[in-house]
Amino acid sequence: MPNEPGLDGDLSAAASRQRAVFLSYTSEDSEAAGRICESLRAAGIEAWFDQSELRGGDAWDAAIRQQIKDCTLFVPVISGNSRARAEGYFRLEWKLAVDRSHLMAADRAFLVPVVIDGTTDSEARVPDKFREVQWTRLPSGETTPAFVERVRHLLSADGPGSPVRGQPPASAPGIDPAYKQPSANWRASSLWRPVLVIAAVAVAVGYFAVNELVLSHREVVGAKPVIAANPNDPRTLPDKSVAVLPFVNLSADSNDTYLGDGISGEILSALSKLPNLKVIGRASSFQFRDHDVDAVKVGRLLNVRSLLTGTVQRSGDKLRISVELIDTSNGVQSWSEHYDRAFGNLFALEDDISSAVRTALAVKLSTAESRSLVHVGTDNPHAHDLYLRAKELSYRSDESSLNQAVTLFNQAIAEDPNYAAAWAGLAYTYLFLADAYRAPVELLPVMKAAAEKGVALDPELAEAHAYMSFILITYQRDFALAERELEKAVALNPRSADVQFFVGIESIMKKQAAPAQSAFQMAEKIDPLNPFVPFVEIWAAVALGDSATALKKAKQTLEIDPAFSYFTDPLVYAYGSFDRWQDCVARSKVEQAGTEGDLNYKVAVCYAHLGDKEHARRILRQIEAAAQTRYVDHAIIAEIYAALGEKDGAITALEQAYVDRSQPLMVVWLVPEFKALHDDKRYRALMERMYAGLTPTDAP
Repeated sequence: MPNEPGLDGDLSAAASRQRAVFLSYTSEDSEAAGRICESLRAAGIEAWFDQSELRGGDAWDAAIRQQIKDCTLFVPVISGNSRARAEGYFRLEWKLAVDRSHLMAADRAFLVPVVIDGTTDSEARVPDKFREVQWTRLPSGETTPAFVERVRHLLSADGPGSPVRGQPPASAPGIDPAYKQPSANWRASSLWRPVLVIAAVAVAVGYFAVNELVLSHREVVGAKPVIAANPNDPRTLPDKSVAVLPFVNLSADSNDTYLGDGISGEILSALSKLPNLKVIGRASSFQFRDHDVDAVKVGRLLNVRSLLTGTVQRSGDKLRISVELIDTSNGVQSWSEHYDRAFGNLFALEDDISSAVRTALAVKLSTAESRSLVHVGTDNPHAHDLYLRAKELSYRSDESSLNQAVTLFNQAIAEDPNYAAAWAGLAYTYLFLADAYRAPVELLPVMKAAAEKGVALDPELAEAHAYMSFILITYQRDFALAERELEKAVALNPRSADVQFFVGIESIMKKQAAPAQSAFQMAEKIDPLNPFVPFVEIWAAVALGDSATALKKAKQTLEIDPAFSYFTDPLVYAYGSFDRWQDCVARSKVEQAGTEGDLNYKVAVCYAHLGDKEHARRILRQIEAAAQTRYVDHAIIAEIYAALGEKDGAITALEQAYVDRSQPLMVVWLVPEFKALHDDKRYRALMERMYAGLTPTDAP
């Protein structure tokens, strides 16, 4: 088909939106950041600064990520406000900037930190990478000619090769002589690391991406690809293997990012159903969203022979999709195609692409298999569009986005009440809200009803069965029915990393550590860059008393995503599970996973065992105070009380967790701290109630 009007023009429009300088700031510091921006613009320097703050919502993925990827200099505005706030989109911006800086040449200036108040380097909560470069002090954002000239100098083509590394020359423009450069090899004791108060398993559920619904950054947000120390030998890459990378949005409307994600995700889902094709899980493939892909390196890292990449442009109801298949053994394109279709024919378009990829990879279908790889979930294009928008929001970890996803899934269901995937997506989103922001007992009726509806409408929908299984075993504690639902999910897609992940989770909750470990290992082969897989492998290792494996998996989790943290840092968890109390506390200080301001329960446990019970109680009081204003899982509170030797407090907290239908309560059996309670009749009675549905053949 000939090119549609308006599509080609969108490319140049997108390119023109690039900016030379990106200013990152907290909302409290917007005035100071605005002054810096005005000074730069007055000097003819382009700067990204949005007074209305494009932070969150649909604009985040498209505008913010693209600007950070394209800018020449990244200027983080540091102050007491940024120090005080453990969360906020500026933190995500900082992480994306650090991720990009790791990919750049060592001699290229990129990070230009600015301090606008009296915050010192020892007080600031900033990434380690910020401490390796020169900082400039601009009180209240009042710039100096020297600073403007320094920025111009760094932007200029003839700027110095390494103007911001190490001690700059005394004549370097814009340097505040009163501000001492931190040593480059200093490991910051105040390095901030976000602690997501989200139940680990509930979040890991979001990685059931191979079929339909996924979490990409839980984000948690913006995890970066890590080049493995020992990448796979290109000579041994399996021939029938592929990774589907997120399709890039080239539309004039930056809010259309969800469309590229949705299309590539559904193609990935279709390909994963082919029995003779290895398809990498989306958690791993989508790590490469914001990076210029080196096909050879990515192929060796993911152990696949082919990469499927693409772009999406939308103009009204018209779509243009360009896709290419790259041979990772040599980086050469092996197949490509362009498609111009109407949005209403999206399912057929996805099926055409999936079938073409299957043919290009010479993957044969058996006579019993359907020739159509993509399942048509609805004949209502508007319902499908609402579903894709909702799914993109459901990948995020903030409560606002999850609530918006619930609204959009319900709107899709209103458009088409028989849309099974939308019902499954609704159940999935409720799983994130439960344990993270709402007591699971409050959401159990609606989340279960949504999963049941998805299963009833489409018995072939693997993820709906998986969600139902998780709900039944975790919140309803119906072990027998949960197992039947999971068996259906496995039968429908046994090659899914996320199905294997669920098999492992079910085994852990049934107190079967060895089978859980095996399932997690299978999941890891398919989805090697999913940080949740090695993280839950720590659980299995703890249950098996294997400290070496627990430590190895903690390090592996952090190699994949250095900012990974659920309730606590993986290394803190591993150290604290094997009586390495001093290492636990030392790690928390280095990584800032457990300062007084961060509600880190495992660090409190370690302090208690070191004899610093007052420090442990301070953290406990903070967590209990937080529980007065928002939902906090009481299983972690119980663990601190147990470490302090206060059995009554531990039992009371565990009972509350039972009432709330806590998910972490299902894994207390493997937590060493609770061994002291095993002889307590109240604890035994609680465990008997929890595992009443576990048959003798299931018990360990």
